[in-house]
Amino acid sequence: MKLLKILFVLVIIAAVLLAGAVFFINHKLQSPETRELALKAAQDALGTKVQINDLNISLFSGITLRGVTIANPQGFNGSLLTAEEFVLRYNLWPLLQKRVEIETLALRKPVITLARNDKGEWNYDKIGAKPATPAEAPAPATAPASAAPSTPSTTKAGVDITLSKLALENAEIVMLDEKQKELVRIRNLTVTSKLQTSGSKMEGDGNAKIETLSAADSLFVRTIAAPIKMSAERVALAPLSGTLAGGAVSGDVGVKLTGGFQYGVNIKVKDGDMGKLLQEAKTKPALTGKLQAETSLTGSGGLPTMNGNGKLEIVNGTLIGVPLLETLAVLLHINELRNLKFTECRFEFTMADNKMPTPVISIKSPQVQITGKGVVSLADYSLNHDVTLAVASDLLAKVPGEIRDIFKKQPDGFLAITFQVSGPYDAPKNNITETLLKGAAQNLIQKGIQKLFR
Repeated sequence: MKLLKILFVLVIIAAVLLAGAVFFINHKLQSPETRELALKAAQDALGTKVQINDLNISLFSGITLRGVTIANPQGFNGSLLTAEEFVLRYNLWPLLQKRVEIETLALRKPVITLARNDKGEWNYDKIGAKPATPAEAPAPATAPASAAPSTPSTTKAGVDITLSKLALENAEIVMLDEKQKELVRIRNLTVTSKLQTSGSKMEGDGNAKIETLSAADSLFVRTIAAPIKMSAERVALAPLSGTLAGGAVSGDVGVKLTGGFQYGVNIKVKDGDMGKLLQEAKTKPALTGKLQAETSLTGSGGLPTMNGNGKLEIVNGTLIGVPLLETLAVLLHINELRNLKFTECRFEFTMADNKMPTPVISIKSPQVQITGKGVVSLADYSLNHDVTLAVASDLLAKVPGEIRDIFKKQPDGFLAITFQVSGPYDAPKNNITETLLKGAAQNLIQKGIQKLFR
């Protein structure tokens, strides 16, 4: 009985000492020294400056960081990330069974800026990079005979991690090219998911929502939503839904995480309003109709890395006040070209090596057909296209014979002429006037020569 009392007292003393130790550790975690140590560890791990306005660490409840700023690595200006709050909440006791149970891991109102320099390097690739150190002397190829035998390496058992809530709340992500020109901006991205890891295996699922995704501040996809699936190798959003200029967007997005970052996008658009789309892009509303589109792209960064193809079709539309068609309307006395109501408007493209070939351009109405093909340079957004204008013969009734004779008759009875369109996409130039004048002059000269020999 006395022995039991002694053991009982020892247990109480041990418990008090353990509680005191835990209290002391928890109190120590709140000290300025610990905060400085945590900040230095973060900076050493990331290889760049880290600023935290307020830090709260509790052994029992977790970590809360407020006013977080992660500076860009050397060679980049500004910040890679700012966030209103970072929160980590966990259960302490499962650690005794080599299990990590995290209740919440949340990043609130972050602004993430992904930037590329003139060498094609991205700022996020430089995070965590260590400065180069002098090469060490190579180890001998064969160990000396007196050397002790090496101990076979052993693989430590992995720790299982359960993450009940992984959250990215009201995030904004911006992607900039080497000239600081905006490529992509994502506004109000919210991701809520759960995650489970065991050894090298990881799997998770959740939901993602985006208020607005803009490309080059010209193309705006809104109210994007998709289930999200995660593994150690890949993150996938599918099926994806959203809106573009009032039309429905569907498709999927996948991001490869191993063997080099790579993404893939498959998107379809149904019944997008072309007038609204051009208005949002802050360009002249020169085209109306309903947009139907499909595109499939892969890449590892901005436009120079993209490969893929796509096609666009616009139904029940009109071309209004297009400078090229206005010029043709004046030169050829064809008023139908000023507001061209088409029965077909179709474009097909591929993308590779920072270029976008367009093998199919086809705009057709009952009396006018415009077809062409060429290449768009994505490096400087310039065009280089051959364009053919074909019109019904009765539309050229008012044109002088010298000009009418320049047009070649096609098998369908239409009269056609080919010219070039080139230069910046927002202010292209064409040689239609020179082509008409040159052809007319040649016809006049030819007729004059024929009169001399009659």
